[in-house]
Amino acid sequence: MRQPDPDSFEQLIERLRPENGDELFDLLAAEARFGWREIRLHVPESATALEVGAGPGMLAAAMAGECASVTALEPVADGFSTTTRLLAFFEEQGPDNLTILRERLEDHTERGGYDFIWSVNVFEHLEDWRTGLTAVSNLLSPGSEALILCPNYAVPYESHFNLPILINKQMTQRIFAKTIARFEREGDCAGLWESLNMITSGKVRKYARQSGIKMTFDRDMTTRILDRFATDPSLRDRHRWADGLIGFVHALGIHRLWRHLPMMFHPYMAIRVSRPD
Repeated sequence: MRQPDPDSFEQLIERLRPENGDELFDLLAAEARFGWREIRLHVPESATALEVGAGPGMLAAAMAGECASVTALEPVADGFSTTTRLLAFFEEQGPDNLTILRERLEDHTERGGYDFIWSVNVFEHLEDWRTGLTAVSNLLSPGSEALILCPNYAVPYESHFNLPILINKQMTQRIFAKTIARFEREGDCAGLWESLNMITSGKVRKYARQSGIKMTFDRDMTTRILDRFATDPSLRDRHRWADGLIGFVHALGIHRLWRHLPMMFHPYMAIRVSRPD
């Protein structure tokens, strides 16, 4: 496979889909599709781009058709067998302008000057998201931007496991220990709960201000998430408990007023980091 056409994301997914079906593959494809729609709104033409946390590599491979080059970071990890298999495929047969590096963001310091950096559902898993935010800011070329998409744990809900956060992470783990263990076993994602750092919008804003990092929140992100909920059956299926409530809010158009609420009420964040000229 060489240089996928920018408009052939669905064809790319279908080429990779296992013949006998794979629930985890469908989940990975849905998340890549979500990232594809969001990232393409912001990526500059002919950009030299960096993806932090490539996962299965689907999004990086698709975005290679939009960019001059894409470097994708994904550390070597046990578990997530479908993810590992797909990423190995792109390492061997991906676009010529896609480079996959098996390293962490914190260790990716030799290069810089990227025109665009993105990360989808990764920053909540970093050992230290503050170090990651600083690294992203430093890796941007002057006048460029990064887009970081991740949950906002100021809203007490854990979207991977579909669990309420009761008091804190530790207490929630004690209460839902069996549910968490079963999810990780059935989803081939051992250690997922332990990796969560409970990043919040308030902590991000405070750290950016203290560190001189220029960032803003895209306050329309929640509206787009709720729009996606209304049209994405796989997302509704994963969050069945909220289907009726969100459907009601969406039908009345109330979700479009969400941008006016403080960030502590936004369950998901789109963090835009920029580096001045």
